[in-house]
Amino acid sequence: MDTNLKNNKFKQSTLSTIIVILILSIISVGIYTPIKEKSIGSKNYVQEYIKSNDFVYTLEGLNNALTLTRIGEQKGWYHERYENIENIKYHISYNNGTLNITNIEEESLQDQTKNSQLTNNNKILTISNIDDESIEDQIKNSQLYINIVTDENGNIITKYSSNKEFKLSSFISKSNLGNGNDINYSNLDIKYFIPKKLIDNNDLLIRNMNEYSMTPHIKLLITILLIGIVLLIIGTSIVPYSKQSQIGICRLFNKCYLEIKLLMWFIFFGINMSILSIGFNYEYSELDIMSDIIYSKPEFYIIGIPLTFMLYLLVHLSIVYVKHIYNEGIKEGLINKSIFGKIILKLNDKIKDTAKCIGKIDTSKPYHVKAIILFGINFILLFMIAALQGIGVIIALIYTVFMFKYTMKFVDSIKKLNEQSSKLANGNFNVNIDDDIGILSSIAKNLNNIKTGFKVAVDKETKSQNMKTELITNVSHDLKTPLTSIINYVDLLKDENITDEEKDKYIDILDSKSKRLKILIEDLFEASKVSSGNVELNIETLDIISLFRQTLGEMDEKISESGLNFKVNMPDYEVFCELDGRRTYRIFENIIGNILKYSMQNSRVYIDIIDSDDNVELVFKNISSYEMNFDVSEITQRFTRGDKSRNIQGSGLGLNIAKSLVDIQNGCMDIVVDGDLFKLIIKFQKKI
Repeated sequence: MDTNLKNNKFKQSTLSTIIVILILSIISVGIYTPIKEKSIGSKNYVQEYIKSNDFVYTLEGLNNALTLTRIGEQKGWYHERYENIENIKYHISYNNGTLNITNIEEESLQDQTKNSQLTNNNKILTISNIDDESIEDQIKNSQLYINIVTDENGNIITKYSSNKEFKLSSFISKSNLGNGNDINYSNLDIKYFIPKKLIDNNDLLIRNMNEYSMTPHIKLLITILLIGIVLLIIGTSIVPYSKQSQIGICRLFNKCYLEIKLLMWFIFFGINMSILSIGFNYEYSELDIMSDIIYSKPEFYIIGIPLTFMLYLLVHLSIVYVKHIYNEGIKEGLINKSIFGKIILKLNDKIKDTAKCIGKIDTSKPYHVKAIILFGINFILLFMIAALQGIGVIIALIYTVFMFKYTMKFVDSIKKLNEQSSKLANGNFNVNIDDDIGILSSIAKNLNNIKTGFKVAVDKETKSQNMKTELITNVSHDLKTPLTSIINYVDLLKDENITDEEKDKYIDILDSKSKRLKILIEDLFEASKVSSGNVELNIETLDIISLFRQTLGEMDEKISESGLNFKVNMPDYEVFCELDGRRTYRIFENIIGNILKYSMQNSRVYIDIIDSDDNVELVFKNISSYEMNFDVSEITQRFTRGDKSRNIQGSGLGLNIAKSLVDIQNGCMDIVVDGDLFKLIIKFQKKI
C-alpha cells in the first residue's frame, strides 16, 4: 500500500511539473507572433531587401552563373542554388538574337519551337523566339526591372533600374560587366525582373531574403526565451528545496551522474544545431526554418514548442540540482555524482594511501631499511639494463642469479616459519622460533610471544569463570535470605499459642520479605532480558531535560526523606535525543535510587547536564557512606555492590540494568571513583 502511494505521488509530482513547464513553453512560443507584429511589423521584406548590398551579391551570383557558364563556358562555376529560380526572372541574349537564356515562359510557348538545353548539369532553360510582348508583360508585372546592354566592344551603352534605390553601379562592378577587353560580354542584352507576386518556393531569392530579414526576429525570439528563463529561474528559486526534492523527475535528475546531465544539454544543443543546419542548407529546400520564423508558419509552433519545453525543463532541473549541491555539499552533491569526480577521488585516496605508506616508513626498523635498499637497488639495476644495452644483458644475467639466490633463501625462511608455527598451532608451546630471518623477523617474534599471550588469555578465562561462580553465589545468597525468612515466619505463624499481636508482626515481616523477593526476581528478569538484547525499544524524539525533570518530580518524596541536598545544574532549554522514554526514565530512576541508598547522610549530590555540539552528558556525583574498596570495572556486573557487607537493602542490579539500557540506546556509561567521591557519567547522542 505504501509503495503504491509513493508511486502515485512520484507520478503526480512529475506530471504537475511537466504541465507547468509545458504551459510556460506554449505561452513563450505563442506570444511571439503578436509581439512580432507590434515591434517588427509587417514590413515589405522584398523592398527592404532590394535596397541592400546582400541583394547585390545575390544578383551578382546569379548573373555570373548565367554568363560565365553559358557565355564564358567556365563549367566549374556552377552551383545548385541557381537551379529552378522562379522569383527572379531573367532574359539574356545577343543583340542579333542568336542566343536567348531565359526562364520566362509564354502562354503560347507550347505552339512555338522550344529548344531546351541542359549544359553542365545546371538546368538553366534556353528558349528561342521569346517575343517582345512577353518581355513587356514581365516589365508591367515586376517590382524591379533591370536592363543592361553592351556594345560590340563590351562597353555598357544602356543601364537601367526601375527602382532607384537598387545599387545598380555596385552590381555592374561586382559582375565585371562593361569590361571591353572581354569579347564574351560584347553585344549582350541582360534583363532581370522581380515579380510583384513572389512564389513561396524557397528558391534563391526567398532564402537569401529570409536570411537578411532574420536578425530582428532572432533577437525577438532570444529576448522572449531569456524572459521565460528568468521567470523560470525566479519561480524555481522561490519554491523550497524540501518540496522540489520530493518531485520524481527532480530526484531522478539529481541522482544522475553529472556527465549524463551534460549529455542531455549536449543532445539538446545538438538537436537545435541539426535543425538550424538543415534549415539553412540549400540541399534541404523543403525545410525552410527562416521562413517559418519570419512568417510564423505552423511549422514554427510544431518545432518551437517542443524545443522550448526541452530548454525550460533542463533549466528547471539544473536549478534544482544547483540547490541540491548547496544542500548536500559540493562533495556529496557534485563530486560523488560525477564519474570523473569519483575517479579523481579514488586517485586522490590512492595517492594519500601511498603517501601514508611512504610517511610510515621508519628507518629505525631494519625491515623498512632493507625494503628501501632492495627497491633502490632494483630501480638502479633496471635503469642500467635499459640504458647500457649490450652491457645491460650481462648485468641482467648477474641480477637474475642474485635474485634467484635471494628468493630461494626467502622461500626457505617461509618454509621453516610455517613448520614451527604448525607445531605451535598443535599445542606445542615449547617451540622457540629463530627470529633472525630477515624481513620475516617481526612475524617470528610475534609467534614467540604467543605463549605469553596465551597465558594472558587463560588468566582472563579463569577470571571470567570465577565471576560466573561469584554470580551464582550472589544470586543464591540474595534469593535465599528473604526466602529463608519467609519459611521461618510461616512456621512461627503455624504455632497456635502466639498472640494476635505477634501474628500481625510476623505478617508484616512476611509482607516485607516477599516484596523484597519480588523486587529481586523482577530485577533479575529485567537484567537478563536487557543483557540478552531481548528488549523492544520504542525510539522517539524526546526532550531529555524534560524527562529528567519528570524523574526528579516523581522521586521528590524519596529525595526529601533521604535528607540529601541535591544540586542540579541543567540547561533551561530543550535538548532532543532519539531515545525510548520509558527505558531512559528507568535509567534515571535506578541511578538516583542508587544515590539515595549509598550516599552519606546529609551530604550533597551534584547533578550536571552538559549540552555539547553532538552529545548531551549527564554527570552524577555523590559522597559514599562506606569505603569504596571495589573494582570500578565490576560495579556494573550483576549482583555486585560496592557495600561488600550487604548491610544496605538492594538487588545489586540497579547499575547493571542502567548500563545495559544505556548501551542498547547507543549511549555510554562510565564510573569514576576518587576517594569517597562516586562519579557516574552518561552520554547520549543528540538529534541534530
